[in-house]
Formats: sequence, structure tokens, C-alpha cells
Amino acid sequence: MNDVLQMNWIAQHADWFYLVGAVLFILTLRGLSSPKTAIRGNRFGMAAMAIAVMTTFL
Repeated sequence: MNDVLQMNWIAQHADWFYLVGAVLFILTLRGLSSPKTAIRGNRFGMAAMAIAVMTTFL
């Protein structure tokens, strides 16, 4: 029963998760433009991709 409630909550807030993922992808591109910020940019990209995949499959 708890899993169903959790899945419903994710489904109800999917738009917000996608929005956060999109913002993180934009920050990824911005971060990858300089060698000094490339590590941070990669981390933003990994977080954005994790959010997108989790939202899509859950």
C-alpha cells in the first residue's frame, strides 16, 4: 500500500521533477563551458539524468 502512495505522489509531481531536471541540464551546459567548472557541470548532468530516468520509469 505504501508503494502505491509513493508512486501516486511521484506521478502527481512529475512536472516539477522534469522542470528541475531541465534546469540542471542547462546548468550542465553552462558548467561544461569552462575547464574550471567542468566537474560541477558533470555532477549537475548526472543529477539531472538520474531525476529524468527515475521520473520516467516510476
